[in-house]
Amino acid sequence: MGNTGIRGTQIRDETIESQDLASGSIKMGELNTDVIRSQDTIGTVDTSNDFLLIYDADAAALKKVAPTNLGVGGSGSPGGSDTQVQYNNGGSFGGAAQLIYDDSNHRLGVGSTSAPDYTLDVAGNIGADEYIYHNGDADTFMRFQDDSINFQAGGADFITITEAAQDEVVINENSTDIDLRVESNHNTHFFYTDGANSRIGIGTNSPQSVIHIVDPFDSYSGSERDAVIIMKSKKETGIKLIADSGNDNSGGENNNPFVDFYQDGQSDTSGRGQRNGSIAMEGDAATTFTGSLANAFFMDAHVPNSPHSSRPFQLANDSINGGHKARITFDGTNGYVGLHTSTPSSPVHAFGDVSGTPVVLIDNDNSSSGHGLKVTSDGTGTGTNLLDVESASTTHFRVRGDGRVGIGKVSSLPAAVLTVSSSNTDSDIAIAHKIHHIGDSDTSISFADDEISLVAGGRTFIKIEEASTDKLTINNGGLDIDLKVSGENYPNLIRTDAENDRVGIGTSSPDGILHIDNGTSNTEVIIEKDAGTSGSIVFHNAGTREAHIAYSTGEDLEVTHQVSNKDIIFNFVSGSTAVEPLRLDADVGAAKIGKHFGRTPSTALDLGSGTSSTVDPTESVMIINAASITAAANNMHTMTIIDGKFSGQTVTFIFDRDFLDGDGGASDMGAVVTGGTFLGSHVLSVIGSAMSGKSAAGASFTIAWTGSAWGVISQNGLTQYP
Repeated sequence: MGNTGIRGTQIRDETIESQDLASGSIKMGELNTDVIRSQDTIGTVDTSNDFLLIYDADAAALKKVAPTNLGVGGSGSPGGSDTQVQYNNGGSFGGAAQLIYDDSNHRLGVGSTSAPDYTLDVAGNIGADEYIYHNGDADTFMRFQDDSINFQAGGADFITITEAAQDEVVINENSTDIDLRVESNHNTHFFYTDGANSRIGIGTNSPQSVIHIVDPFDSYSGSERDAVIIMKSKKETGIKLIADSGNDNSGGENNNPFVDFYQDGQSDTSGRGQRNGSIAMEGDAATTFTGSLANAFFMDAHVPNSPHSSRPFQLANDSINGGHKARITFDGTNGYVGLHTSTPSSPVHAFGDVSGTPVVLIDNDNSSSGHGLKVTSDGTGTGTNLLDVESASTTHFRVRGDGRVGIGKVSSLPAAVLTVSSSNTDSDIAIAHKIHHIGDSDTSISFADDEISLVAGGRTFIKIEEASTDKLTINNGGLDIDLKVSGENYPNLIRTDAENDRVGIGTSSPDGILHIDNGTSNTEVIIEKDAGTSGSIVFHNAGTREAHIAYSTGEDLEVTHQVSNKDIIFNFVSGSTAVEPLRLDADVGAAKIGKHFGRTPSTALDLGSGTSSTVDPTESVMIINAASITAAANNMHTMTIIDGKFSGQTVTFIFDRDFLDGDGGASDMGAVVTGGTFLGSHVLSVIGSAMSGKSAAGASFTIAWTGSAWGVISQNGLTQYP
């Protein structure tokens, strides 16, 4: 059966009506103050005549009861000296009632015989149906519901505790601007939530991010501590996040944050000696590891309590074409770095198995000093290979520390900065345009289609050209460039004088277009011929061959003038006098000796003006003054030669000009010996029929003394008669 009572809020005055009675009991705080305020005076209770009204719900009737029968006092006896409020316990009075009212301090104690310390002091549990309100503040209360407690103040829902399928403690159930603040011994905002901005602060009341942590001792100078977050599993595997103040971790990063990682039961209650890895910022340079930079951000695989141990470090990712793999590996044995390889074999090892894509691409977009790759080493000897380029285990290109470079040939390099060697018929070097001297760009070897030019100082010294007319040109451009070819003994074996258009052989200062000087040795110009061939010196006039000196195929020495009516002249200087001893006259087709041993035509052999003469040969060549020869018409001039001269030698007689007989025709000339015997019974004559339209100038005959007579050896321009 449920409780039945009169609700306090229904009692408005001293009259009780039926509507004032309801099921239940008077609850704390429900008795309206008007009930008391409407009474003029309040008297004391008459235990004999005063009654309390009680509604009997079972009988549905209103009953009265004396106060003494409700357990208050007994037989009219008030509470004892122990201030206890006595009650009738089955007709027995006295004993410890554990209900005490301290009238002096207006306090009520329940469940204890001790004086209450508070207005309501309950030594035990208190039960409430639903609400406990703040007096005069109806929107501030504690509310109890089945498996739920709710705390509200000023109508704001601060805390709700619920036991359900999912147990919950909810702060700020209605998502209003409610901050949560937890204080510590040294900080008023040890833990703080900013409801308006949805942020959490630890050690700060103005968080600037979702979670903002400040050392709780930050405002206590000299007592700073690291702001540390530790996350760990059952086996002490975890993460430690520390904002280092430099005080708790003297060997740390000196006022910079770091994150430490632990595994396999390793943990640090203080210090960081067991960490396996860190993500941090360095403080002072070279503090955490060798070569660290001040204030640098770094990742470090290292266990301080186990130095020099294998601590590999990898960066990996997943990709569409490359799968989920390690991309960068820091080797734990040598500290080598591998790019796309987990087993680097050198300080930096890049590996790839790709087609059509370079394993390493260096791309510098700078337009002025966009450097690409630099290799540097302190090694300077032949054993230092600065750069090797290898294909299928064969090294094709090598740069050594001694400054030598090999292409094709990379071992046993010769004493050259650059060695290029192909292993087949390919060219060793292919040049598109030009090779030039360093610091001297106008000195070069230039290439064009079928053309090579050697240039020094901007002047083309040699040009080689394959064209319709193949040419090798020295001094291309017709500049003042001399050609010098040195021999073992002659510095100027061949030397051209470009300024004066001359060529010297054995001399640096030729005096003519060709100047040959063999120094102190005999100077010879040799033209070699083989059997059946000829050797010649050919003379051209404006590109036309006009004369030559030849050693013929028949081993004859020929001097030939191929221009009509042009002579061949022999000159020399006798003393200081220029002499023309011989002229081969093309007009008459004969040889003329115009000067001989100082003799001029006027001093030539004079045969006189008669029809006969006697000649004493005194020289091997005798010039006949033909102008003095006369003879009768159709007759001949007889010349008698004294015998016995120049035994074994020849004497040549040469006519210096034409001669005429008395009839105006060509004269005849005979040669006889002393005693009137004709030479060999023959007469050498110039007859009219033979001389018609011709000149006798240069005509000659040669005789030789045989010991008993003169014999005719040869004649030229004469007729032997009969």
